[in-house]
Amino acid sequence: MSEYIGHVIVAKDMLRVARRWGRVSRPLVGAVEAAPHAAWLGSGSGGGRHGIGPLAEALRGRVPFRGDDVTRAAFLFGWTSHQAADGYFKAVYRNALAVAYNALPDHAKSPPADVAVVHDVVLMRERMDGGREAPFAPSIFDYRLESEPAASVLDVPSTEAAFGMQAQREAFARMSDASRGAGGALADRLEGYFRRLDPFYVPTDRYAKAAHDPDPEQLRRFVHDVRFYDPDDAVFAIADGEGPLPDADVEAALAAADARGSLYARVVAVAARFAVTLGDVLEGRADLDALGPILEAQPGEDQAIEAVYDASL
Repeated sequence: MSEYIGHVIVAKDMLRVARRWGRVSRPLVGAVEAAPHAAWLGSGSGGGRHGIGPLAEALRGRVPFRGDDVTRAAFLFGWTSHQAADGYFKAVYRNALAVAYNALPDHAKSPPADVAVVHDVVLMRERMDGGREAPFAPSIFDYRLESEPAASVLDVPSTEAAFGMQAQREAFARMSDASRGAGGALADRLEGYFRRLDPFYVPTDRYAKAAHDPDPEQLRRFVHDVRFYDPDDAVFAIADGEGPLPDADVEAALAAADARGSLYARVVAVAARFAVTLGDVLEGRADLDALGPILEAQPGEDQAIEAVYDASL
């Protein structure tokens, strides 16, 4: 999975399961539903092992969430989903799919690896209806926004630079000390701003190519041989349904994902359990120490690697 697209999709599936599973904190689910963009932003943010604990401690015991705490709780939910995805898939990419992940001379200095790009494209098609579900759009994998009517009269690269990342960076600057007159000299504040700024390094043309002109060999190696995604996994029937379910039904689907599910089904199962743990901590049913598996973000490296080999048999 990449740094952004795949992580947002994991967060959305984590929420889909959480809505139906009574063991997940209702105030936590409600916060994500009230501030979904905060959750999606959190899902794409790194450094969770350093920040999740302090943020959870600050929010602990403040249920029901009000005001800014709603946004913070939603962000924390998304941040937790990032840990689930990284903890599982980094083990897969660095070991069982190490050749695909590491041996890429053309892309060695331009992540994400091809395998992560292909996985994102598959998840967008299978889990986000080709980009028709928020926060995405069907044009997300266009080469030059060609599916948008206005593209024919715009200089698309310049427009993307002006209204895409630039707008996000300006918003970040407004929230930071760089523009609030606090924190010392302007030079020091600007240095802090640029140090925290996450550079945009994902070449979008590679996503467009993977979506519109997929490489059959990559699909075989990265998707089919390792059973990356199977729409028949029971956990997706849970995620795609409506209304509350008996806990036993959800837990049976998660157990099936652990035992014989596709790689992505296993990640969703990990994320759903992380949601339970996070909610228990925030509502005081568990101590902060219970966040350990989330902060370590390694829910089973051996299991992740073995799953790939099992699927290829």
